[in-house]
Amino acid sequence: MGKYRYDLKITMSEYVLNLVRQAKLLILPMSDNEIINALKRYFSVDVVREIKPAIVSNLKDLTKLLNIIEQKFLRSSVSNKNKFANTGAKPKQTNPQQTRNLASSNV
Repeated sequence: MGKYRYDLKITMSEYVLNLVRQAKLLILPMSDNEIINALKRYFSVDVVREIKPAIVSNLKDLTKLLNIIEQKFLRSSVSNKNKFANTGAKPKQTNPQQTRNLASSNV
């Protein structure tokens, strides 16, 4: 598996859980902290910034945080589309990899 692609039909949390299952099957299983640090490279810089040791201390915290990030992105995408629905103008394309500090306000 390479980097997480935002056009996949699975959520970031599901993607992480698939990788966690694989990491736990290793002959020398990785600790939660080792897995969290290794998983960071699968996401964009903006998502990685949100994965702070003070907030994410275990895999359950990581999946919760990824769900929050994804929900905020989806909400901002929907509101952006609705804003332009009545004007006929095309909404500006947003790139999930460029979103910044999505979960900071809720966590």
